[in-house]
Amino acid sequence: MDYQNLTNLDYVEFYGLTEPDTNSLRMYFARCKASDKPKNLFIGDKIIKDTKQITVDMDLPILQLEFKSYIAYSITNESFTSWDDNEMFEGKAFRIYSKS
Repeated sequence: MDYQNLTNLDYVEFYGLTEPDTNSLRMYFARCKASDKPKNLFIGDKIIKDTKQITVDMDLPILQLEFKSYIAYSITNESFTSWDDNEMFEGKAFRIYSKS
């Protein structure tokens, strides 16, 4: 899979990482799919309409991204992230930021 295919993926789930050598990084991701049938999600007294369940697609292999060297890396749980409208990037699930 090339870079363009990665940037076009909609849903992935982070499975974990390893550091096989000093300053090298290997990350694992499962490709996911959204259900075809939207439904309402109830959280307390609030309703979020037309949500779709996202599940791992067990028919597809796990993606492995390998970095032979790195200076630093950061992994953010999107559940606790606020989006900034000033950020500029290309891609969907995998992104390259030109401004963040």
